Amino acid sequence: MINHLQAALIEQSSFSKENNYKAHKVAAKAFDQAHQKAKAKNFWAKLFGKSSNSRILEGQPSAMKHSSGVKMIPLDKIVGSESRKKDFDAEFRPLNSHNRERWINIAVARRKGEVLPSIEVVQNGDDYYVRDGHHRVSVAKSMGQLDIEARIVN
Repeated sequence: MINHLQAALIEQSSFSKENNYKAHKVAAKAFDQAHQKAKAKNFWAKLFGKSSNSRILEGQPSAMKHSSGVKMIPLDKIVGSESRKKDFDAEFRPLNSHNRERWINIAVARRKGEVLPSIEVVQNGDDYYVRDGHHRVSVAKSMGQLDIEARIVN
């Protein structure tokens, strides 16, 4: 019996052009589903005078002061963005189709087992706001991932 890491390495080493095409197709379908769900939630939120956009970190300077290193953080503790309110909804589903190819490329890279860079977040109490890595967060959440590697900056 093989573990998850071994399975990922096998999958990565046997990734052919056909597999890449299938992975792209699956990722495109996942994007389209997430995008449609975000658009529907946004429609209903607007109808009832609410917002479905992600929360924006208020009152924090955007320049990095210092980093407390890289660690795994729960995705459900990521509650918003430092600056990209209109690109993702509150659950980091893509609101705009201009994010499609970038989102798909990240999903395919994850499927191939490629190591992606850590996201960068600002911590505010127990919550985190994404500074860099919005698409990686969106893909991770859509794939049911529970945590993600992040560099925490304050």
